[in-house]
Amino acid sequence: MSSSGVSILNDDSPRDIQRTLERLGAGLKKRWGQNFLIDRSARLRILEALELERLPADKPLWEIGPGLGAMTALALERSDRRVVAFELDHAFVRFLNERLGCAYPERFTVLAGDACDTLPDRCAIETPAAVLGNLPYSSAGRIIGTLLTVLGTGVECERMVFTTQRELTDRLVAEPDNPEYSAFTVLCRIRADMRRVQNLSGGCFYPAPRVSSSVVALTPRYRERPVGDLGVLQELLRGVFSSRRKTLRNGLAATRFTAVLGRDRVEALLRSAGGAPELRPQQLSPEVYRHLANALAAALAE
Repeated sequence: MSSSGVSILNDDSPRDIQRTLERLGAGLKKRWGQNFLIDRSARLRILEALELERLPADKPLWEIGPGLGAMTALALERSDRRVVAFELDHAFVRFLNERLGCAYPERFTVLAGDACDTLPDRCAIETPAAVLGNLPYSSAGRIIGTLLTVLGTGVECERMVFTTQRELTDRLVAEPDNPEYSAFTVLCRIRADMRRVQNLSGGCFYPAPRVSSSVVALTPRYRERPVGDLGVLQELLRGVFSSRRKTLRNGLAATRFTAVLGRDRVEALLRSAGGAPELRPQQLSPEVYRHLANALAAALAE
């Protein structure tokens, strides 16, 4: 321990990280995507992208997958804000309490368990100002989807910044008619603006992953882009994106909407939303899908 009460660990040193893991008896688990960000400049850039100074001071910062606490320590050092960390690995939970719990007893909390399971309960207690995370590649999409869903139910969160596999960031920031544009893109882009902050090489991590990574910033837009029925939106996207080669006319023909409302009415709603039956699903903007989903939900409720 250092004189300040914080466990000494050089977050930029693979050797220090490996020694700490050995002391904890914690082997790296590939299925959890445990790759530590050892590039301090990248960590600082992530913290800058959060723009914490612009956010309400009384709301905490949430961190998904803090690992050994490199970003966590930086956030606590450079801000007076409370930090709540969600960590799956119980060995890391113990270390985080050892490293940061004693030094910041009033401002640091670590919650054990899968973030997708613990986030909804935490939302019932408090509202985060922002969320950050070095997300596991295998579950990053699920985590982002869960956050956008949970934090869209009356909870105001103003910024999210994540490190993800570059392929996922490509999907998040993709524009219509781009090969990466997908149902997941639409679902996320309806509820948030996306911006690529920077790309990261494998050398920025320990151990170095075989794929490239990116930092992506999300700014939620729940108020400006309300979705009346999320289930209807998801059903719509599944229906039309099940085959990207089909026209919207053919894709919608196989959905419940056409079965209940009839083809002519569904196509009329599509045109009113700004689309056209002859287009393909990847050609419509997220905003057109939002308007169409709301119109379909209203028609079904009549």
